[in-house]
Amino acid sequence: MTSTYGEFAGIVIDIDNINNVGTIIKNNIVYSSTSEPLVHVDAGPLVGVELNNNIYFSTTNSTPFRFGRYPSEVDYNFDSWKSNTVNDTISKFADPLFIGTVGSVDPLKYYPSAGSPIKDFAQILNAFQDDSFALNRGEKWDAGALERGALIEPPPAFE
Repeated sequence: MTSTYGEFAGIVIDIDNINNVGTIIKNNIVYSSTSEPLVHVDAGPLVGVELNNNIYFSTTNSTPFRFGRYPSEVDYNFDSWKSNTVNDTISKFADPLFIGTVGSVDPLKYYPSAGSPIKDFAQILNAFQDDSFALNRGEKWDAGALERGALIEPPPAFE
């Protein structure tokens, strides 16, 4: 996605302390293999925005959390991000260990493999009970759009 922030595929929060109130960003997997940030908050405090129960991972950027507007942007590692924003207290910075190759257009490749930190990590939300394939998530939810436990049979193993 191209934005005023450049090439970007993560979460961009343009601070607006009125319209952002009640914004909840939970249970996501934010993954990048570029130098761009995973999360960019343009400036100001995160009033009314809650980020939590997310899995973040960058293969190339050790400080993938950005705060501020150009030219005064500051990049943080995950621990510094959490302490400076008081958000993502339960979130993790970890390889999601998908069963397939990142970059695939096949959504089945984005299910968690054995030992994935995605498995049973998400917070149950009342607004919905299904994953992106309209399969019921059950009693324990995986982070991200797909619920491995909802499959009738497991997806094929990918190499």
